[in-house]
Amino acid sequence: MWKATLFSLAALLSIVHGYHPSNPRLGVASWDRMLSKIMVSGTNKGTCGDHCFVTLNGETKVFPIDVSVVFTSKPCTSFICTKDVVQEIQITCPKVDCNGAIPYRDPNSCCNRCPGGPDIEVEFEEWMEWTECSTTCGAGSRARRRTCKITDQDTVAECSGRLLETESCTLGPCPVDCEWKYGEFETCSRSCGAGQMSRFPIITQHPMNGGEPCPPFVVSGQPDVQPCNLRECPVDCDWEYEQFGQCSVSCGNGIKRQFPVITIQPKHGGAPCPDSVIDRVPNIEPCDAGPCPEDCEWEYEEFGDCSVTCGGGIKHQFPLIIRQATNGGVDCPAFVHRGDPNTMNCNTQPCPVDCEWEYEQFGECSKSCGEGIKTRYPRITVQPQHGGQDCPLFVQNQEPDTTTCNNSPCPVHCEWKYGEYGECSKTCGGGTKTRFPVIITQPQHGGRACPAHVIDGEPDSTSCNPLECPIVCGPGQTGCPNEAGELVCIDDKDGDCIPDTQDNCEEVFNPDQSDMDRDGVGGACDNCLQLYNPDQTNSDNDETGNECDPDDDNDGIVDQYDNCQTVVNRDQKDSDRDRFGDACDNCKSRSNANQADFDGDRVGNACDNCRFYPNPNQLSSDPSTYGSLCTTRPSNVDMMGMEDENEDMDKKNMAAQIMEKLLEMYYSS
Repeated sequence: MWKATLFSLAALLSIVHGYHPSNPRLGVASWDRMLSKIMVSGTNKGTCGDHCFVTLNGETKVFPIDVSVVFTSKPCTSFICTKDVVQEIQITCPKVDCNGAIPYRDPNSCCNRCPGGPDIEVEFEEWMEWTECSTTCGAGSRARRRTCKITDQDTVAECSGRLLETESCTLGPCPVDCEWKYGEFETCSRSCGAGQMSRFPIITQHPMNGGEPCPPFVVSGQPDVQPCNLRECPVDCDWEYEQFGQCSVSCGNGIKRQFPVITIQPKHGGAPCPDSVIDRVPNIEPCDAGPCPEDCEWEYEEFGDCSVTCGGGIKHQFPLIIRQATNGGVDCPAFVHRGDPNTMNCNTQPCPVDCEWEYEQFGECSKSCGEGIKTRYPRITVQPQHGGQDCPLFVQNQEPDTTTCNNSPCPVHCEWKYGEYGECSKTCGGGTKTRFPVIITQPQHGGRACPAHVIDGEPDSTSCNPLECPIVCGPGQTGCPNEAGELVCIDDKDGDCIPDTQDNCEEVFNPDQSDMDRDGVGGACDNCLQLYNPDQTNSDNDETGNECDPDDDNDGIVDQYDNCQTVVNRDQKDSDRDRFGDACDNCKSRSNANQADFDGDRVGNACDNCRFYPNPNQLSSDPSTYGSLCTTRPSNVDMMGMEDENEDMDKKNMAAQIMEKLLEMYYSS
């Protein structure tokens, strides 16, 4: 609340006097002091700079020093703004005798006046001396004041006018200080490695009128020097060969190698090392280590066939001696002489696995009595793998298997309600009316019995026609008291003194307007009290709306398990197994789970012999072709794209007609 008040005062200052928190003449500190004073409760008043403010009875006024304002609300009060304080004066108005004329109240004054009477003249004192100029140099301003001569209370009320006057003044030019800045840095003294760069001061404003002079280093143009290093200087690669290594063999002819070694890596763009040095390509020379003994040489033959075609088997290969050992060479291993085979796993890929499935347990019965249904679904226990046989389609689609259950009759509980109220014992002034209980359904099969007061027919009475007599209203109207307590006739069919246009249940007396589910339908009329149902849909007309009714079509199968919830279909027949019962299915002989029907003739596309023109009777001169409505169209073009190849122009015209019809049907839907 106080934030809104501050915002309102700030807006008033901005509009009336050009004051705003961003106004440099006011200053942040003065603004904060003013706001802190405004937050005081009751009558708030105070000064801020060369203005005063007053808040009284929720009204705020801001006005200059030496000006007064009047609050005409009671008590009538005048406030005079001075430099340091706001003076408050209570105004007492004298009695006015207008010689029989009716006095009037001036909206800008506190006291009554006589018609045609003279206006109150306000006198002011002489202007005071001008104040000193607000600045010591350059353009400034000065002001003078005057006061109002107060002779009586009305003069206080009328004394608001121009009490402050200002004018400009000049006391010579102001001093101008030196202003300077550094220029841009020059180019670095070296293109690589450590260098220096310089920048010089530039005077942008020379001092004038005794202003602050420029620093000596600026006047002398002394540069500002900083180090720079654009990039490091390049270093070339340097390398050499190592010593030769040992001969590659211990006997016979071999080779020996020496490898290049980089002693200095290239840096900063220097010449790179040769690729042969980077890749450590050796320098090779031949060497002789004397004659060598010859060892046994042998190898394995090719592997034989695998022992199995899938699931993991083994295959064998046997050793074969190519050359026996000579000259003291190493002999062949013993397992080579023995011919021991080498084995390897083979055909490790898994064998095909066929699908395996079974039915789950039946679920709960849809009804606890009265012949319900229970459902079970197929469950895949082993998925087909590696090319095995797939599961049947109905198993993949989880198509249910149903059977009947709980065939014993259900208990029928007693159902009853009160009948309509009889006529009121009095037409006005307060009477009574009576209604009696009516049994709708007798209990059966162990159902809950009717209450004793229902069996005994005990009446229920309530008050009626409580309004005062006499008042006679028209049909569908009721006499009800208005705000002044007078009886007036209003359109009110149920007599609860709530107009029909505002009554959430026009036909039943319901003065409390109870609406538990907040759907705009009062509880006295609502066919589903607990759930939001403003349209009051009731498919089976059983006094219970669809939102509360677990079985909309009243066929004994709850909606959760019913494959056609709006039409009675106790057998749940579904010829095409598309989960739409035949009673609701627009194509019973072919599966059509989306119930598509392009032409809207209630024959699904899966069965329609002419999908794009309404033909509910499915007339056809030849059952093996398309419907008559399609085959008799111009150019002999049917809706499935069959065309007369001899009439190109007719084909184009018919295609355009089909597209136009499809677009019309699309936008109309």
